[in-house]
Amino acid sequence: MPFISNLLWILAKDRNWVWEIAANGTYKFHSEALDGAPSHAGVFTSTKGQWTLTATTGLPGYTDNGQYLFQAPNIWMAKGKLGGAAWTRPCNR
Repeated sequence: MPFISNLLWILAKDRNWVWEIAANGTYKFHSEALDGAPSHAGVFTSTKGQWTLTATTGLPGYTDNGQYLFQAPNIWMAKGKLGGAAWTRPCNR
C-alpha cells in the first residue's frame, strides 16, 4: 500500500469526493458535492491489485472492494460497488 497511503485522493464530479488513506490502514471519506453521499471512515487495505474497505464510523458495517491500477505519478484507477473511477492525488500533496 505504499503508493496509495498517506495520500489525499480527489474524484471530481460536480464538486470533489475526498478520500484520505493513511499509512496505518485507516481511511476517511467525505463528499464536497451536493449529492448526499454520506461521510464515513474505517479500515482500508490494498495488495496485488485488490483493495478493500470496511467502515467503522458514518456507515458502520459498510464494505466495498475491487480491483485497482496505479498510474504514476498521481492517478489511482479503482473499481468497486459504485463502478470504476480515476482518483487523482493533488499535486501539492
